[in-house]
Amino acid sequence: MEKDVIFSLASMTKPIASTALMMLWEEGKFMLDDPISRWLPSYANKMVSDPVAERRESVQAIRPVTVRHVLTHTSGLQPIASCQGAAPQTDSSTGQLESKGPPRTVLEAIERAASLPLDFQPGTRWRYGSSTDYVGVLVEKISGMTLDDFVRTRIFEPLGMRDTHYNVPREKVNRVAAIYRPGADGRITLLRKPAYREPTRCFPGTGGLSGTAADYFRFAQMLLNGGEYGGQRLLGPMTVNLMISNHIGSDKHVYVRGDGYGFGLGFSVLTDPGKSQDALSIGTFSWGGANGTLFWVDPVEELVGIIMTQLNPYQSSRIRPLFSVVVSQGVIESLRDHKPRVMGHDTPH
Repeated sequence: MEKDVIFSLASMTKPIASTALMMLWEEGKFMLDDPISRWLPSYANKMVSDPVAERRESVQAIRPVTVRHVLTHTSGLQPIASCQGAAPQTDSSTGQLESKGPPRTVLEAIERAASLPLDFQPGTRWRYGSSTDYVGVLVEKISGMTLDDFVRTRIFEPLGMRDTHYNVPREKVNRVAAIYRPGADGRITLLRKPAYREPTRCFPGTGGLSGTAADYFRFAQMLLNGGEYGGQRLLGPMTVNLMISNHIGSDKHVYVRGDGYGFGLGFSVLTDPGKSQDALSIGTFSWGGANGTLFWVDPVEELVGIIMTQLNPYQSSRIRPLFSVVVSQGVIESLRDHKPRVMGHDTPH
């Protein structure tokens, strides 16, 4: 393992896509409670599947799906088809691209799913799914750029994140980590070896980025600094505070992170350390990826924690919660009596 190894970040893409959208919010391009149908007209007047009714009849949504809903995973939107790995389909008789087959872009996948009813009334539940793909498409619709171009020019280049990509260049494939899986005998086995993949036009907000630990540190430290790193300001500190506040109340279970967590605009937020497995401060914000990657920012102790593993599924290992224990026990002079630069807002009860 070298310091410049490139990892599949999977869902650790989500905080980056959410940050991109909030940069546009700062520019006055939208309000958080604007309906997403402003940019995706096919998502106006959504219906909601009623699981209690016979034949799962649909009822009218009592409110539109908003930007805030997709940022907080409270949208009720059903999962969409993945376009990752999809190649353009060509009609052999005409030589023209077909509309059939896997969607070629995230927008195409979203438009195909527009007729599906919501699984629940927007804002009433927390459910992990495809919401951040809508975040990414909103970035594209509002900015006029692909999500790939936006995060590269507006986030990665200013922060010096030189090894973070949707399409890993051929010359960097030798630095990409293999992905493993736990075997029945307790040993790990190879799941996916590094290989060059032809560039795609599929740029999900939910996943797809690859990058190094050092690159992701720069992103996390930017947030801890209140939106600035190395003289480059991406966000204002009040915007970061808004993003790392709990927006979902205390009655919705963020089951992916476990008890004691709420959710902000792109991050889980630790609200009750007495219920959490993590030995971190109230207000710590974080997210992880499907291959065992994880980052957290403890604003009280001014700590950034990043762990990069490539094990899928990773649940057989307890290394993620144990990592916070290992780090926190090393703190012998706490900073809890000072005022953090960023801390979000009090959890609503």
